[in-house]
This record gives sequence, C-alpha cells and structure tokens, in this order.
Amino acid sequence: MQKVMSFFILALSLSCCDCVLEGSGVIVDAETNLPVDSVRIRRVSKLKTQMEFYSGEDGGFSAHYISGGLGRCPDLNLEISKEGYRNQRITNPQSDTIYLSKMH
Repeated sequence: MQKVMSFFILALSLSCCDCVLEGSGVIVDAETNLPVDSVRIRRVSKLKTQMEFYSGEDGGFSAHYISGGLGRCPDLNLEISKEGYRNQRITNPQSDTIYLSKMH
C-alpha cells in the first residue's frame, strides 16, 4: 500500500506543476545592426488573454511567465512586431539576438 501511495504522490507532483517560462534577448535592425526600440513582443499561446510588452531603448527584452504544465513545461512562443518591419515568431529565446528585416 505504501508503494502505491508513493507512486501516486510522485505521479501527481510530476503532472501538476507550475512552470516558469523565461526568455530574453536584444532586437536589432538586420541591415544596420542597431538596436530597435519599442518593438511589441507578445506571448503566443492557446490562452485568450495575450500578454504583451515592448523592447527597451537598447532593443533589450526579458519575459517571465508562470504556466501550468502537464508532464512538461510548454515552450515560450513570442511574436515580435513593429511597423515597417516583418513580424517574427521566436521560441524559447535565451539571450538571443533577433534580427528584424524591414519591409520593402
């Protein structure tokens, strides 16, 4: 009985956890390599409520979310957009440099 209870507790703890999703990077213009400020960054998920924020003057951003995970943590999917540039989607950025290309 004790083994069954231990297995149940282990299975429950693995399937019912919160995940901390973190991502960061810097957004630069693909042609000039200069930082792009005020880029809209939005978390893309199945949730109806979308969270968004903007890059800083140095093009930097940092995202932190808490999400439920069944079995494993979900990916952090971000959509990056700014007028005059092509939209991009990135997954799990970790101190990445994101190059935005201008629309011609």
